[in-house]
Amino acid sequence: ADGHVETRASVRWGGGEFESNGEILAEITALKSDEILLENAAAVIAFDSLLPLSTPPGQEIHIGKLDIGIPLTAGRIEFQINREGHITAALRELDLFDGNIDTEVFDIPARLDGFTIPLQVNGVRLDSLLAATKVGELTATGILNGQIPVKFENGGIFLRNGVLESAPGGGTIQYLSLIHISE
Repeated sequence: ADGHVETRASVRWGGGEFESNGEILAEITALKSDEILLENAAAVIAFDSLLPLSTPPGQEIHIGKLDIGIPLTAGRIEFQINREGHITAALRELDLFDGNIDTEVFDIPARLDGFTIPLQVNGVRLDSLLAATKVGELTATGILNGQIPVKFENGGIFLRNGVLESAPGGGTIQYLSLIHISE
């Protein structure tokens, strides 16, 4: 891990009332685990209460790169923590193979095992996808849209049962064989 974090907090009490608030400034140059790589992320997170911990709506984390098995770049995560500790979040316009992904607002459970986030995929270029996956002698054209469920399970992250469809206008996939048959 490499980065920088600053905090500020304010607490006032008197007359039977208790008020607290705070702010965290975080800049992450690199954070890596076995499943995730996060680079060039930054956030200023405001807390409207420290006891219990809560934030106003619309907190944002800006992401340079998030790699969860597929490279996502230049996006942001919106979130809120309410006074009961309930967290809601949404991914907004993360770049993926010259297109983007985002999500509807979702609830983050206390335990991630078994949790699924449905990613909405928009405008992914098939040629960029194939270039990144190094599939071999395939070439392709076209734009893909659809949904990819990301599931957290047994300490891992899995992409299963996704559906990507060709955008109007279609496209092509070609296999170019390097085998020549001589007579």
